[in-house]
Amino acid sequence: MESKTGNFAGVVLGIHLLVFVALITGVFFASKEVYEQTRAQALQQTAHSQELLTAQTAEGIETVYASIRNDLDLMHRADIQEGGFTTQPASSTTVPASQPDLPIFGAPGLPLPAPLRAMADIGTVGTSPENRLGNIVGTLLWRQLQGRASMLFAVDFTRTDLPSALRNLPVIHAIGPPGSQKEARKVVREMQGWMRSVDSASVSGFKEIPDLGNGNVVCVPAPALRPGEKDRRMLVAFVPIDVIRNQFLQKLNPADDKTTATLADEGFLTMVSSDPELVGINALRADDPDVRRLAEQAMTSAGPVTINIEKVYRFGDVTRQPRMLSMAPVDVLGKRWYLMVSSRLSTVDDVVTRLFRRALYWAIFVVVAMTGVLVSTSVWLIRGRARLQRVRHDMLTRELQQAREIQKAWLPQKKISTPLIDVSAVNQPANHISGDFYNWFELPDDRLALVIGDVTGHGMSAAFLMATTQLLVRTTLMRIGDPGQCLAEVNRQLCTQIFVGQFVTMLIAVIDLRKHELQVATAGHYPPLIGSAAGFKPLPMQPELVLGVDAKAPYQTEKYPLPSGASLVMYTDGVLDAENAAGSRFGKELLRQSLDGRFNSAQEILDHVVGALDRFRLRKDLPDDLTIVAVHLPAAAARRPTPVAAH
Repeated sequence: MESKTGNFAGVVLGIHLLVFVALITGVFFASKEVYEQTRAQALQQTAHSQELLTAQTAEGIETVYASIRNDLDLMHRADIQEGGFTTQPASSTTVPASQPDLPIFGAPGLPLPAPLRAMADIGTVGTSPENRLGNIVGTLLWRQLQGRASMLFAVDFTRTDLPSALRNLPVIHAIGPPGSQKEARKVVREMQGWMRSVDSASVSGFKEIPDLGNGNVVCVPAPALRPGEKDRRMLVAFVPIDVIRNQFLQKLNPADDKTTATLADEGFLTMVSSDPELVGINALRADDPDVRRLAEQAMTSAGPVTINIEKVYRFGDVTRQPRMLSMAPVDVLGKRWYLMVSSRLSTVDDVVTRLFRRALYWAIFVVVAMTGVLVSTSVWLIRGRARLQRVRHDMLTRELQQAREIQKAWLPQKKISTPLIDVSAVNQPANHISGDFYNWFELPDDRLALVIGDVTGHGMSAAFLMATTQLLVRTTLMRIGDPGQCLAEVNRQLCTQIFVGQFVTMLIAVIDLRKHELQVATAGHYPPLIGSAAGFKPLPMQPELVLGVDAKAPYQTEKYPLPSGASLVMYTDGVLDAENAAGSRFGKELLRQSLDGRFNSAQEILDHVVGALDRFRLRKDLPDDLTIVAVHLPAAAARRPTPVAAH
């Protein structure tokens, strides 16, 4: 019972363990799928937001430069309304040939258009009609450009009223904080070559100007004086790098430094960045192929493009953590710059992890709850099965005990009426119910019948077949009297019964004291051992077919003389199949050796054989039912000694 309960518990625990493993596996893969889907959606939303932010910032940068250009165009239109850049003859002021630099800072007496004359004294509003509009436009223009440009100045590369030695030198008039005239001169000196090549509104790249810092200039040439001529006059605004960095890039870079914005020129060389370490790095020549791929995609894209770099990478000499990079084109006065905004993927991962952690807590709660249900179900099933097994075991034990008692009742209990024959027997079942049987009873003609048999199998079916066989043998032998004919009739009767796959071995011995004769018939059973003072040996009998196989099988009765003081031992295969700890069988030889000596009673014979068996197997369980029947004939029972011989 304990083995069956243990097996059932093992099966239940195994099934529940598989369910638990399946649950854990399902939760794991479901959680993994939820995490990946949530992260993919978060990355998609973040990419959309970052692209929108990048596009808006790029549009803001474009707007700044476009507004500067528009303001400078407004200045030119005001100048045209005043009559254009008309020149007037110089009055009393002349420019010494030894001072060629003077026109760069605005030589006194050199005539300028009305708006530019207003820029020479922006704080004074002229009263003459020709200066009134110039004063107003110049004042408003400068005030409007403040915050976007640090200075505003006019450059004239084509003053024809100057001496020939000074004719190719630029004339500059600046407006702005104190010292603007001097700073304008520095800008022109650094950017003069580029300015002379400009023939339409344009913007330069960012350049380091001594004492001014980094910045770029916006140039808007004035309309030509005469058709077909190229005018070399222009209005120039200087845009410091801090304007772009502070108004646009730095606002994208919070205090935690998780977002970085960079502005690169048309060659993808970083001009300005919220991270100073990135200035001067070219994205097209970056070490990481993903960065190069982003730059190549941005070159052909009309809008923002985004990639995710899921590994640590290098951008120039800077080692960067995994980031999301978005790049958008910035169209500024005919040039295409590129704005790149990047943010750490850890920011997205942190948000997703917080959300996933909450979902994981619920998943763990479900797992724990299901584990509790599985454990409680397992315990309930195992306890219920154990109780059921105990009840069944108790019922079966009671039934087996009752069956054993009934089986014992079939065994002979009465003493033989004649004192001339001593009979004793032992029956040890391998299980509760034995498939072996024995019996003895007296026949009407004063003969003694001895029966021993073995039914195949164990348990209740073997017991029922044994009882049926016992009843048939007793009733048939009492009627027929011949052992061989009795076996034939019993065999015929058993073949008509439904005992599928079962058969019976049997030996019937009849002792006739008047004839001093032993009549024996066997149905596949071991021949008995007959012994005297010389020892025991098996009777030389012919083997016959077992009972319950062939209804027409014949069985012969063999007769042997019974000597004075003879003994007879009948046994089943459980005696021979008994094993020791090494797995060796007891066998026929050890059985005969255990019968050496002289015996005074049948019980003494049994004690010798059973004792030898117990010493041999050392309490090892019997593999089969064990049955022995011993018969002893006292010497007074024989009239004359007769040697054992076979008929």
